[in-house]
Amino acid sequence: MKELAPIILFVYNRLEHTKRVVDGLLSNAEAKDSILYIFSDNAKDEATPEAIEKVMRTREYIHSISGFKEIIIEEAETNRGLANSVIYGCTKVVNKHGRMIVVEDDIVPTKFFLSYENRFLEKYEDDERIWCIGGYTDTQAMPPHGTDDAFMVLRTTCWGWGTWKRCWDKVIWDLQALEWLFHSSDIRKRFDAAIGIDASLMMTDLFKGKNSSWSIRFSFAALIHHGYTILPTKSLVNNIGLDGSGVHCTKEVSHTEYMDHTPEIPAGITFDPIRNKQCHDSFTPKDMATKLVYFLRRRPRIAFIYDILHTLKHKHTAKQ
Repeated sequence: MKELAPIILFVYNRLEHTKRVVDGLLSNAEAKDSILYIFSDNAKDEATPEAIEKVMRTREYIHSISGFKEIIIEEAETNRGLANSVIYGCTKVVNKHGRMIVVEDDIVPTKFFLSYENRFLEKYEDDERIWCIGGYTDTQAMPPHGTDDAFMVLRTTCWGWGTWKRCWDKVIWDLQALEWLFHSSDIRKRFDAAIGIDASLMMTDLFKGKNSSWSIRFSFAALIHHGYTILPTKSLVNNIGLDGSGVHCTKEVSHTEYMDHTPEIPAGITFDPIRNKQCHDSFTPKDMATKLVYFLRRRPRIAFIYDILHTLKHKHTAKQ
């Protein structure tokens, strides 16, 4: 096997979450032979003293970490935000190493995560079909079937994942260019059908400045280049951020089981339409009212009215 893929950890102001993520990484036998890059975002300009203190405490902790082959820390001078931090950090590392394994400060790896990522990154390095080696599987949404330890779906994941420079280089980060492509082809029609009903809405909200998602841009690039994501039959990471503590998470509870061994590489991995549909359905609203909102928002005239009402609502809230 080649040199192990570098690990990238993005942190901000959640000290206890970060500690659990690092402990999870260190539970992997491969940690001692892996380079760990840590990108620490800074507090926002309008941050309170308490918020600034949280960032400083997290930064103090990351300088105390040991147990890896090498630790490289970069502390942002200003607040980049998650999306810009991920784009910046991943681009810098993958340009140097050619591949990468990525976790955020709320994604706790199990002890087989690094072995899985490295073995699959090496196996499929030159396979143009494969874009992402994901570590999380919601076993309630995608219950195991068959005998293989891994399978392929169309949607990429941002909960513990790995990829290569050959894929990262193809992502369109420029929003103007991306918007032109998105609206000038039939890709929008294919997007929801392929990876989930929320996909095109996330893209249009990205163009309107309502989110800054890097992951939806990665998913879009994978789709237009006919790329697939490999997932383990059972999860190899645990998301501890669904507790309301983060900027980009909710208080929803994830449901999954965890793999008790390193997944074996299937003899001939193929696209799994059953699990892909299950994955697709897991991103579809369950209640009829939310489904109706999603349906209506994809109609241009109604979406225009929705945006006006959304803007007025936020202006009213800001005045209160």
